Amino acid sequence: MAFDGNGKTLVVTAPGANVTQGQACLFERVGNEWRQQGTFAASNPDVGDQFGVSVALSADAHRLFIGAAGEAGDTNSTSGNPNNAAPAAGAVYVY
Repeated sequence: MAFDGNGKTLVVTAPGANVTQGQACLFERVGNEWRQQGTFAASNPDVGDQFGVSVALSADAHRLFIGAAGEAGDTNSTSGNPNNAAPAAGAVYVY
């Protein structure tokens, strides 16, 4: 879970949602209520990615960082074609 610097934006993660692929939900406080504004998921989900295992929100709520500890990585990052050959390399998604 992460708050912005003003306490008006909240991100809650569920790394085990959607058969352990994970997801994150963005909420905004309006008066005394929290209203869901959006849901985030990995662009290339796989079982065990643990998307949402860690999360950070910038003080102004303009940047959201979501960790996926189990995301498989590319052993040749210059290829442009992920090959998932590095299991559990981890990743950070930036929104």
